[in-house]
Amino acid sequence: MSMEKPIPGGGFVSAKEAAALLRVSQPTLRNRARLDPAFPKPRKISPRKTVYLESEIASFLSNLPHGL
Repeated sequence: MSMEKPIPGGGFVSAKEAAALLRVSQPTLRNRARLDPAFPKPRKISPRKTVYLESEIASFLSNLPHGL
């Protein structure tokens, strides 16, 4: 799957960055994380900050069927 921007090297991405990497809106990101067991799950690192693991996003994207 070709992406406009590579997944940044680091460990965490914000919900906004995760939504952009997955090409979904932030509400869709939250809904999919809640309803789809295979979708990357958010991590609360402080009361006001939620992040996603880059490795889970990369794994999810690489496991998508081609042609979607």
